[in-house]
Amino acid sequence: MTTQPVEYVNALASPERLTEQGGQPGSEELAAFLAALTDAVEAADPGPAAPGGWEQRERLRTATWVRQVYDHPFGAALFAPPAGALAREAQRVQAAELGFRTDVGRARAHSVRQSCGLRAVAAVAALWAVCADALARTPRPPRERLVEDAWSIVRGTIRPALAPFPPGSGTDAFRARNW
Repeated sequence: MTTQPVEYVNALASPERLTEQGGQPGSEELAAFLAALTDAVEAADPGPAAPGGWEQRERLRTATWVRQVYDHPFGAALFAPPAGALAREAQRVQAAELGFRTDVGRARAHSVRQSCGLRAVAAVAALWAVCADALARTPRPPRERLVEDAWSIVRGTIRPALAPFPPGSGTDAFRARNW
């Protein structure tokens, strides 16, 4: 995805420009920030062949996303009510991409479990909620603590879709117990 350079997005966050707009970014600024955020995560992504596999790749993507949101002047505004429609669309896209990467990476997972898409929606919603809460606090928690907390929630939500069935739990017996 090619979007505006980070310098452009940072210029939109200048104190002078925000003062002109009553201290809050508008939809143009938030859209540019979301695009730059996506670009930063994509740039940090080592791809499907990442050392450490799926988990290391998603940990890196999650950490990059949280750090960018934490450090940028628009980070807190992203979770404020006026950004609602943009934020919901960004969450939907982020969840769809995570669901796809999880589905591709779960060669041993079985179809009786919740879909990767459902788990991805839950993981992204939790990620956004944890970040919104942290950025609304005074003082904010340390950035790297937020990174670890956010990754813990994403991993905990997605990991069950990646786990193999327990040994000796034939598919029919598992379905009989869990459907």
